[in-house]
Amino acid sequence: MVSVPLLMLAAWATEVALGWPAWLFARIRHPVVWMGALIELCDRQLNRPKWTHPVRYVSGAVTTLVVVSIVTGLAWGLSVSLPKSWWGILLQIIIASSLIASRS
Repeated sequence: MVSVPLLMLAAWATEVALGWPAWLFARIRHPVVWMGALIELCDRQLNRPKWTHPVRYVSGAVTTLVVVSIVTGLAWGLSVSLPKSWWGILLQIIIASSLIASRS
């Protein structure tokens, strides 16, 4: 089994080397764009100008928890469902590289 820091280093190197292909972006966008759309949806629903600052602050915390929980849950689900082989590790690296978005 590969350690998480080593996996993330490989994912970062993959992102730096390859980025997110333009043809794929044109078809399905980018996972970070998906997260941004989820944040925007939560912002529209949970950030009303007429609400008090403390309520809006808590709404922001809820949005953070929702987005982080969804992304973490999906990442964990994919990680445990992939085979424990070099092929599964390679898929984890590719999937994780898409969430870094340092180049894309």
